Amino acid sequence: MMATRNPQQEEEEDDTVGVSEVDVESELSQHTLAMLRKHLAEKEQEGPSQFLGKENYGLAQFWYAEETAKALLLEALSHVTDGGVVAVLSAPSLMVPAQELEGGKHLPKLQLFEIDERFGVQWPDNFHHYDYNEATVLPSKLLGQVAAFVIDPPRLNVDTLKEYFVSTRLLAKTCADGSAPPCVVVTAAVLEDAVREEFGLRPVRNFEIVHTSKLGNPLQAYTNYPPKHLDASSWHEGI
Repeated sequence: MMATRNPQQEEEEDDTVGVSEVDVESELSQHTLAMLRKHLAEKEQEGPSQFLGKENYGLAQFWYAEETAKALLLEALSHVTDGGVVAVLSAPSLMVPAQELEGGKHLPKLQLFEIDERFGVQWPDNFHHYDYNEATVLPSKLLGQVAAFVIDPPRLNVDTLKEYFVSTRLLAKTCADGSAPPCVVVTAAVLEDAVREEFGLRPVRNFEIVHTSKLGNPLQAYTNYPPKHLDASSWHEGI
């Protein structure tokens, strides 16, 4: 004889099943949300590295923090008009805000001179292989065409900086008044006296250079003109 089901019992069982399904769905949703939050947090922590890749310490690579990169980029862009060229020597971190700022409209102005070939894949239209040990090996189409420079030599010494200035002299577009184009150099704070004497640059002491990794040697920005987006007060104090 077939057993009959009590309708009330059936309803209670169905309710139990329904609650269980809701619990499972809720747990899945919470798990998915937690995973998404973790992913976004990791991306935020990565910062520039999601575009630049891992730093190669053998090449003395240390990426700027987002605010530092953006400030240096805006400083350089303030000196060029449409069609102008900014040469970025060994400072690929600037390419990240350039790619994001105003939908990337300023990216074509930047020409990246860098020894690490990875950036030729990331930014093929902006990349030029550059080795400061061969400072005169430069793209002929850019000779005498650069309106502003941002330079971050990998070695913190005057001899290395001299090689970079060999390159800048060849790339520089002379200003209307006959002066050299605006130049921002990031190098060791302890080199201040030498940078002043050798290259005529003054420190921008109130602008902090921040990296995503901790460096043992404090760095400092130097310019050959009163900065526009960096703190110019400390520059004038350094006269």
